[in-house]
Amino acid sequence: MKRDSAPSVPAIVVVGYNRPLSLERLLSSLLLADYPADTKISLVISLDCCPEQDVADAVRKIADNIPWSRGNKEVICHPHQLGLKEHILKCGDLAEKYGSVIVLEDDLFLSPVYYRYASDALKFYRNDSRISGISLYSHQNNPCLQQPFEPLDDGVDNFFLQFASSWGQVWDKRQWSSFRSWYNKGQVVSADDPLPCQVIEWPDTSWLKLFIKYMVESEKTFVYPRVSLSTNFGDPGTHFSDQNSFYQVPILLKSKVYQFISLDDSLSVYDAFFELEPSVLDRLTDRYHGKQYTVDLYGNKTPSKVGVKYMLTTQECISADHTFANAMKPAVLNVMNNVPGEHIRFCQANYVIKDNIDNHKCNRVCNGSFNRKIGRRVFSLVLNKIYRILIKVFRFRQ
Repeated sequence: MKRDSAPSVPAIVVVGYNRPLSLERLLSSLLLADYPADTKISLVISLDCCPEQDVADAVRKIADNIPWSRGNKEVICHPHQLGLKEHILKCGDLAEKYGSVIVLEDDLFLSPVYYRYASDALKFYRNDSRISGISLYSHQNNPCLQQPFEPLDDGVDNFFLQFASSWGQVWDKRQWSSFRSWYNKGQVVSADDPLPCQVIEWPDTSWLKLFIKYMVESEKTFVYPRVSLSTNFGDPGTHFSDQNSFYQVPILLKSKVYQFISLDDSLSVYDAFFELEPSVLDRLTDRYHGKQYTVDLYGNKTPSKVGVKYMLTTQECISADHTFANAMKPAVLNVMNNVPGEHIRFCQANYVIKDNIDNHKCNRVCNGSFNRKIGRRVFSLVLNKIYRILIKVFRFRQ
């Protein structure tokens, strides 16, 4: 597993396009942050080509005028419009030049101690090839379903999630080149991929859904902080049609000595659906040792795609081996502590009633917008009600 140490002085790469006020706000937070003394840090501001000349001029002026005395500063103005996906890919490619990069889209705002976290995390995980990147942002909600996300607290400063970050991400050369090699083979996301249906339906302008597929296929994960080092203003742009403050989160204000944990030792390891990995749950309870199962407490997995015999799920099923309440938070604590109830079910995957009743969930996209196909939604809800009645009849006859 040994390899050359990743540079602990990552370059800062700011991604801009047509939002001068957003760019100015991000750069203001960047200038106010703490940085190691006597360390040269490169700042790159990468600007996609904007067809509106007055906006392009305003963005360029902000980038040119920012004072940066901590190292080299470079403003890259792309002559042709790349689009968000290609722009992020080009920014990631800078890891080859600088050894490691912190990539920041312009609608972010930074914690004053973000750079210390990024550097320390790079050092700690530099020899683990299972780590595909490091996030500055910390999710408080599952963005696919807009429901609260509460990772198990195992007493350390980070957790692991197979869902790449796009709101402040750190890559070293090895991590990025591994993804690039995979991507350059012409990879695409298809409906058959074992990903959240909301991710599959993201637009083709998304680099993120490709990175998530890469992590799932390669069995890699992302490092996330317990307390966020960035927050997202959700300014109107490529993936937000309106201002969206749903993804605003608290940020760390004071520096700390980070207590990171290895992937093998962590009790807080989550898959692409924001569900606890079964290998971790098996360390917390011996109830399902030896069984091949997946965790589905958000009820967002398609039974035909899970690839295992059993599901621990909140979806309706014809018959369940065990059931639990949904009283404790996070929900997996009900399973660990055997809290009696009927909300969480351990059952065979082919007993889950799924495909015809919950497809309306996939009309939601992870940027917080909802597909307003009311008739389709109502039809799905009616079917759901019918299935619930049938289940009660079936159980009564048993």
